Amino acid sequence: MKGTKSCNFKKICVCAWLSAICGFFAVAQEHNWSLAGYKFSYTQKNISSKMSDSVAISIPSLILEQIAENLHRKPRAQELLDRKSYDFRKERLSLFLQLSKEVKNRDAIFLQNYSKGRLKRKLKESDAKIAKIHRQIDENLDAEKKAIEKFSDAIKKDEERDKDILEGKTVVETESKNTFAQFFKSDDDEIQSAPLEKIVLYGNDSGKLFVFSDVQSNVESSEEDLFQSYQFQKACVDSRINGLITGNITVYGSYISVQAKLYQYPGARVIGYAVETGMSDDIDLISKSIAMQLTPKIAQSMPVEIEFNVESDDALSTTSLAIDDVIYKTVPQKVRVQSGPHSILFFADGYKSVSMDYSFTGNRRFNVSVKMEKKNYGEVNIAVLKNLTGSLFVNGVLGGKIDPKSQIEKIKLDGKLILGHFIDEEGLAADFYVPQNLMAMENLKVNLKAFDKSKYIDVRRRWMYASYSALIVSLVPAFYCYGNHVSSAKAYNDGAGMSYETARKWETASNICVGISAGCGALFLFELFRYLKAANSVIPTKAKKISSKELTKIQLRAEKNGENQNHEEEKLDTDGKFNETDMEKGLGNFDESVVDGENIVEELNP
Repeated sequence: MKGTKSCNFKKICVCAWLSAICGFFAVAQEHNWSLAGYKFSYTQKNISSKMSDSVAISIPSLILEQIAENLHRKPRAQELLDRKSYDFRKERLSLFLQLSKEVKNRDAIFLQNYSKGRLKRKLKESDAKIAKIHRQIDENLDAEKKAIEKFSDAIKKDEERDKDILEGKTVVETESKNTFAQFFKSDDDEIQSAPLEKIVLYGNDSGKLFVFSDVQSNVESSEEDLFQSYQFQKACVDSRINGLITGNITVYGSYISVQAKLYQYPGARVIGYAVETGMSDDIDLISKSIAMQLTPKIAQSMPVEIEFNVESDDALSTTSLAIDDVIYKTVPQKVRVQSGPHSILFFADGYKSVSMDYSFTGNRRFNVSVKMEKKNYGEVNIAVLKNLTGSLFVNGVLGGKIDPKSQIEKIKLDGKLILGHFIDEEGLAADFYVPQNLMAMENLKVNLKAFDKSKYIDVRRRWMYASYSALIVSLVPAFYCYGNHVSSAKAYNDGAGMSYETARKWETASNICVGISAGCGALFLFELFRYLKAANSVIPTKAKKISSKELTKIQLRAEKNGENQNHEEEKLDTDGKFNETDMEKGLGNFDESVVDGENIVEELNP
């Protein structure tokens, strides 16, 4: 008996620990806050076309597309209360349905042919069920009143917090850092220890909008009544939608005005507004502006102040600042933005750019200090091994001109990896790069080949396919002749009536076909190698070291090409000159011919 009790106690302990571990992971799991969009409507009733419907669908989709990723929100007291109230209301509706059913069952008892004693027992059982449901409804109402009282103080604090944010006061967010402590929290700590919720899109797709297809939605009523109705709210909750973006569109000629609302479910409360006006062709910009206005409400964020400190005094007057898509020509001392993730970029002429991505949350003020470093430009000589004529680009910037009499170009280094691009006179290109280990070298060489790589790869691919097809076709007669050769040789050796001449013919045919197949196979391997080599031609050419002797040869060759070109130009100028005496003679002859011509004309026309 003692062994059995001890074993049972161990089982209970193991089950308890497993339950605790499962509960811990359930608590530690991140909660999601789903955001959806609803098709916008037009305030004017006379607007109805495929184009207008497309715009009404595109705007909420574009707004959802602009919502930043990795956003989180902490549910406030009113939202937590709305969730509890919705659960209480849902439970009450279920109890009311049960109560209605039990009342109908009690009334039906009188229609049965029960004896007096049995009828009394049935009514007593039915009254007990009805009384139990009444108690459950009363308990539900009492629990909801207690929840409202419990959350009232927190709701007032949130209202004061929102007021302080509007007035620009400092607001410090408090978050629970101990996840395991949530097992032992009291009811009062439920609001403060509410976990952060990750904001996700409905269906994980910005193009997927929520559609409400209830019959009652076809009844003419205001949109506000529709979005706040219990049927619509239930549909959103059943679809696990916590936030819904709706709105109206007003058309003024070629301008449109978009008014967006952010509903929170359950509760059907409007927690955010946004208005934007623009050209009807600029719905992307309009949607982006609305998304920026709604993001702080979606993420329950507050404005934060960012102070900037640029350490380099020389670059302070010329340094520009970019925060997300907003550019400041000079760095301001302070910038006020909505809390959340932002991208910051500092840039100035002659200095290295400094960029950073940071989530400005959890505090009211932040300080960003940067040190602008000057670009240490170096120089390297790039020698082109072939006589090419064209433009040389380095990291997207024109580095110089290359021609047969100038095959060496000096380019600047700014500490970054060099990626070069050469374009000749016919528009053909060749790429090269300088690896990091050669950045300190003074002289480098590149073997550039400017040609149409796509055309070259296409030709080599066709040749490879043709050789592969020839190989496959050659295998058919090769297998056929080889098989007949083997069978005829066996028949001849076994004395099965096969003549020597026939067996010899099949052997010859087999050798020829197998030889042709082997040749086709070798051709296919060769063309495959050429195709792979052609495919690798798109890879930039690697620059290499060059000796002073080879560099001198390239310089002498360029000088020689320049002298030859100058000699040809001088020769062309010499051949183009006319002797003055010959010119006078030519003019004289020309005048005589003209006179003779006039005399002839006069003779023909007296």
